[in-house]
Amino acid sequence: MNLLHVLGRLTALESAQAALLDEVCAGPLLKASTLADAGALAMPGKGEAVPRTQSDDQGDLFG
Repeated sequence: MNLLHVLGRLTALESAQAALLDEVCAGPLLKASTLADAGALAMPGKGEAVPRTQSDDQGDLFG
């Protein structure tokens, strides 16, 4: 019975989700060069970890 309840709730949200998707799709796009310059497309080599950085405006998890 819980599965039917969840499916019913999901179908009730469909119109709101469609509106949100339309808004996202109508928004500005980022160029691949912008993402590359920000390091968002950097791929680590085999066995290497991607270095994590913390910007000044990003708060500490526990601070």
